[in-house]
Amino acid sequence: MKTSSTTNSKGLLLSLGLGLLSFTGFSQEHITLSVENITAKSTTIEYDLFIVNDGTTSLKLAGCAYGINYNGTILNGGNPSEASFAYAEGTRSRGVSGLTEFSLLNTNREGVNQLRVTTKPSKKDDATVLPINVPYKVGHFVFTNSKAWTSNSNPVLSLREFTVPGQTVSCALAYVNSDQTYTGFSVAKKNLSVKVVTSPILNPSTATEATLNGATKMQTATTQDITKQGLNDLQDNKISMYPNPTQDIVNIDLYAASIINTIVKVSDIRGRVVKQIQARSEKGYNQMTVSLREVPSGVYSVQVFQDNKLSFTDQVTKKD
Repeated sequence: MKTSSTTNSKGLLLSLGLGLLSFTGFSQEHITLSVENITAKSTTIEYDLFIVNDGTTSLKLAGCAYGINYNGTILNGGNPSEASFAYAEGTRSRGVSGLTEFSLLNTNREGVNQLRVTTKPSKKDDATVLPINVPYKVGHFVFTNSKAWTSNSNPVLSLREFTVPGQTVSCALAYVNSDQTYTGFSVAKKNLSVKVVTSPILNPSTATEATLNGATKMQTATTQDITKQGLNDLQDNKISMYPNPTQDIVNIDLYAASIINTIVKVSDIRGRVVKQIQARSEKGYNQMTVSLREVPSGVYSVQVFQDNKLSFTDQVTKKD
């Protein structure tokens, strides 16, 4: 009987514990930060930053930070200053008017290309209420390069999710219910999520049809066309990638005017290289094969470097 009573007590405690977890899960604070409405011109990228209280708790926003990473190859040799990243005045939603003035910074150094938007924490009396499931625009922002973006490039915009030295992590500060001190919201704490809409291809070249190895495929523009986009350092190179989408193999056909070293890099939406191959391309037409069998399904950026110079960028969709 003693054993039975102990077992029953443990079962009751377990039931109460599960009930408490369920209740806690029902009343949970959560925020989502997003980058949306991305548009681009020859030398500028513009987008909106949004914030939404998508939990089930009353929140007052004290502050936020967006660490927006991007692919540095888009700069095309440009050297944008720290002031090249700007906020368009008057584009903040009135609902988040309590935010302090933005601190903006563009950082370019080895391994780090980031656009930073941060605010200082507000006192609770100055913080603004974030109604549940009402998205607010934090603002419209413009990034300007000193040269035209690299032709056929993808900025691969992504929000920094976890703390890395020298980079801004995307996070928020908010007062929960009647709390007098603010709570930190981050991906690491699992009370914040981030979202970025698909980045556009920058300065796309006109595609033309060509026949390589007896098959008709879409091919990137000729050197003359690319030169018009500012890439006058390329030789008479022509590159084509297929099939797209794919479940495994991606073929890359390229023409080299001379013997060159070729590197193919495949990166995920956060800019992390998931696959890289290197080979020597002979003069004339060459074909390189990349297997994506082991990478998860999704959209990936493919870059081809010839003698350490970017000559091709496109996206490929991997399907299961």
